[in-house]
Amino acid sequence: MGKHFNTRIREARDLARLSQAELASKFGVTGPTISNWENRISAPSNEQHTKVLQWIEDVELGSDAGQPQPDDVKTTVDAGQDQDDVALGCLKLIYDQWPQSRIAEALSVSQGTVSNWLRNGNVNPKYSGALQRLWTDLKGESGGKINGSPQDGKVRAEETQYADWLRTELERLGSNAVELASRTGIHVNTIVALLEGRTEKPQQRTREKIEKALRASHSTGAEQPVELPVVEDTWYYIGLPWKADEIDQVPDEPGVYVINDRLGRPAYIGVAHKGAGGIRGRLKKHNELRWTSDQRVACSFSYALAGRMPRTDPSQLAKSLEKLLIKFMGNAILINEKDVVDIAD
Repeated sequence: MGKHFNTRIREARDLARLSQAELASKFGVTGPTISNWENRISAPSNEQHTKVLQWIEDVELGSDAGQPQPDDVKTTVDAGQDQDDVALGCLKLIYDQWPQSRIAEALSVSQGTVSNWLRNGNVNPKYSGALQRLWTDLKGESGGKINGSPQDGKVRAEETQYADWLRTELERLGSNAVELASRTGIHVNTIVALLEGRTEKPQQRTREKIEKALRASHSTGAEQPVELPVVEDTWYYIGLPWKADEIDQVPDEPGVYVINDRLGRPAYIGVAHKGAGGIRGRLKKHNELRWTSDQRVACSFSYALAGRMPRTDPSQLAKSLEKLLIKFMGNAILINEKDVVDIAD
């Protein structure tokens, strides 16, 4: 069976080294439109389909404008052979820790492209620097020795409001998670968690860094100003990476919290009282303990601020508590599927 149109356009775009925004400009559409085509959310009109299909065939045959011909490719490989070897080495090391789908999300390429790189031993030189930065971040986070084995299965990208907005902005800029992490100083794991919908929304400091970087990127080109998403339900945050920087951003207020293992199961549930450092103080104390240094046990955390919970009427409060408990329990719930983000998929 032949490849579906969405797979062919994604692979052709990767082969032509074009971002979704660049390809959109080629056909007079927007970056999100290309994203929708690649994810089978929508399809081009008959006229557009004919044009796009012709371009795909040209790329696949190696005759697309700007696509390196055999002699050019040979020169490029010979000139940067050592760099290519480093990129491939970094990719293999990253693959020991992350599934292909997560690497693809970080680089804004298809999972098939990552699979081809690993199978053929050839990495697109365009992504060499990003792969090296990604491996440096992962290695630095582990102190130079990463323990544990990669997660099994595919990662499902949840279409949360913030995830959808951030993915669209990166596509418009032709950027990816690794580059955004480099510009903001935010760890790439945090960026990828947002893109995948594992973290429903970033905390205020993280959000400000991302928005500042995107504004600076847009100001250098002719793109439209950044339209910021509305972040609702600020009384709780779900799926934040277990990192000191994230813990430092937690308000010094009373509330409840849960620490989850890497499969999304609750490892610890606690309460924080006023005057004892609040949730931030409690999480900092946990972060000093030996068991939280193992990401297999302490991988992410969530919290809810008691003083900000909806209190319009008892029924509304009860409904909010139900929603919060379902999100807190995550993969530990066997029957309730509504509102659950399965981060082990």
